[in-house]
Amino acid sequence: MSDKYDNSLNGRAQASKLQIAVAYAKRLGWSVGPLLPDKKIPPFKDWWNKTTNDPDRLADFWSPERKLIGETRKGKPVYSNPDYNIGLDTEKSGVICIDCDEKDGKHGIAALRNLAAEQGVELGPDADVFMTRSASGGVHAYFEGEPVQSKNSVLADGVDVKSRKALAVLPGSTIGGKLYTPVGGKPRKPDKLPQWLVDAIAQKWTKATPVTLMIAVPGDDPADITAVKARLETEQQSVSGNGGNANLIRVIRTLWDAGITADTAVELLGPWNARNTPPWDEGELEYKVHSAYQNTENAFGCRSLAHEFDELPDDTAPLAEAAALAEVRLLKDIDASDADILALIRKHAANGGTRIAEEARQADGGYECLSPDELEADTGLDREPIVEDTLARGDFMCIFGMPGSGKSLLAPYIALRISQGEDIFGKKTMPMPALYAAAEDPRGMRARLKALRKRYGRHNVHLATGIANLRKGSLDFKRVVDDLKRTGAGVLVIDTSNMAFPGIRENDDGDDGMGRVVTACKAICRLGIAVILIHHNDKADGDTPRGHGCLHGATDVEVKTSKNASGVSTCRLKKNRNGFDNIVLATFAVGVEPAGVNPWGKPQTVAYLKETDTPADPDEEFDRLDHMTAYEKRAILDAIASGYDRRHHKAEKYVPKAPGLLTALGHDADTSKTRKTVIDLCDELSAVGILRRGEKLVKGDKQEFFAIDPAKREDWLAE
Repeated sequence: MSDKYDNSLNGRAQASKLQIAVAYAKRLGWSVGPLLPDKKIPPFKDWWNKTTNDPDRLADFWSPERKLIGETRKGKPVYSNPDYNIGLDTEKSGVICIDCDEKDGKHGIAALRNLAAEQGVELGPDADVFMTRSASGGVHAYFEGEPVQSKNSVLADGVDVKSRKALAVLPGSTIGGKLYTPVGGKPRKPDKLPQWLVDAIAQKWTKATPVTLMIAVPGDDPADITAVKARLETEQQSVSGNGGNANLIRVIRTLWDAGITADTAVELLGPWNARNTPPWDEGELEYKVHSAYQNTENAFGCRSLAHEFDELPDDTAPLAEAAALAEVRLLKDIDASDADILALIRKHAANGGTRIAEEARQADGGYECLSPDELEADTGLDREPIVEDTLARGDFMCIFGMPGSGKSLLAPYIALRISQGEDIFGKKTMPMPALYAAAEDPRGMRARLKALRKRYGRHNVHLATGIANLRKGSLDFKRVVDDLKRTGAGVLVIDTSNMAFPGIRENDDGDDGMGRVVTACKAICRLGIAVILIHHNDKADGDTPRGHGCLHGATDVEVKTSKNASGVSTCRLKKNRNGFDNIVLATFAVGVEPAGVNPWGKPQTVAYLKETDTPADPDEEFDRLDHMTAYEKRAILDAIASGYDRRHHKAEKYVPKAPGLLTALGHDADTSKTRKTVIDLCDELSAVGILRRGEKLVKGDKQEFFAIDPAKREDWLAE
């Protein structure tokens, strides 16, 4: 790199824009580019292709010598300017910018702090994060991370994500004469995107479901242009200060969905824009259109007159087949009879083409009529077992139960044992990789799989995180399918239905209800993958999964989990198309593994499933003391020794306090049921002499507590 440029990163007004831009490139390795003076708009087309961290190329952009550096989308020349603002190409620089707005009634900074609190993180004003202050008083927080889709107000109102095909205005720039400045000193290399933000993006990014195509739309079809012109004549106008910009983006995206190319969209929007208050100038409108087109989620032309199918064709798909699919769509649009549509599909299928043939197969419903001889010769119906007499390739399994009954302990254990080819509760398994889609609590599942590996050895379970929506055709759905093929996994676990398919109406069976879950899971099953879905049952603790009966009807296997008062979980096979059902599959307890220490130096634990030889009757008594590991015993005794929780002084006895104790007992929350279980355990330890009883006065009342007998403690630990 050239050393002829000063690299000052303090954003001072006296430092030239070129010096600051080169400093970002040299010190941080960022790709930057020019923006129009005092604005956020790139001066030339293909801005993202021209951003760079080469100081010599940056010198051309900010040169005072009026060098030709590009052209507008209209073909007009663009020249260098030392007053250009500085824009960061977030995707090329490997940066994710969290943009907190403080304008137009938005309070993004407070919203981000509230979001952090929801994730259990305290984000104070002195947080060690590279941040900048915008001209309007907002804050940009910068992190390193893999690119994600850019979107406004995705995390909360006023909290935007800028990453893929996005730009961020950097310190040293001015908007409306006000300077962008770094917060707390000079800019520095950002930290990696923290897990709580990864989880927040996965959980919050559910406002829109992408629409995808089965045919490639060339764009600017005359019929689509005519329809768009008619719509724009009655389209709502944009008014500054009253959601005008949001309305503009909405209108632009309707043109994208209609298959209108960007340059044509700018032209068509002209008369509509002239009626806005005030109208955007031509350059701003052009930039808005191209920016919106680069950040849309739907496939181009998904609402055009030539479309409505489920997935994109291969790049090599013949145009004749695309035309055939369009012809089928047109028949459907005019409400032609099913017989006419089917006849047309079959006609095109006879001429070849994989997608039209698949359309024909689906239209026929896969109907076959086999003779006895054909049945004898046919081997295609033989099931490929995964778990003996229970689960096979292509099966749809649902694990359901009340919260805390062990569903998320059982599912990863099943996946792990299948990946190892080891028995599950006495049943043989066929070894194959598994993919665990952790839409709920990905950090906890990461720790749980590590604990399982420590306890049961190496496994071949791959963990997928950052899942926002597994609806069939969504980006996450396609990524999961790609990873299933890449890893060779024969089993997919979806944890849980509620988080993987957000916003559904569980009591409905349509695409907005449980039908969406069934459609996505069955689509994966047709690939020969066994899908295991984690779900809940109703509040009455019934024997079928919660919600509409279409889920119960679609499953091949259903396993219900429950937990008795002693902390032992039972899994019952409630439905089994491939063998006996309504039987106890197994019982298991909760084991704990040490997982380091927390920031305050206290030990942390993680739970895992531990097979037991407990009685089949879930209500039968179970001697927990005989089934505890040395670590679990020590955790319980340390918890009791650490003191008692005085918040519950109205209970009959003081309740020992410690997260490790609750984990060891298989409880996720501090409830009255938990406290009763803790007291029962203390009674058991007292009965065998490990604890001694005592009394204390609490607010004038005598309360019982327990003290540990040192000698008995060591004997119990040595057993």
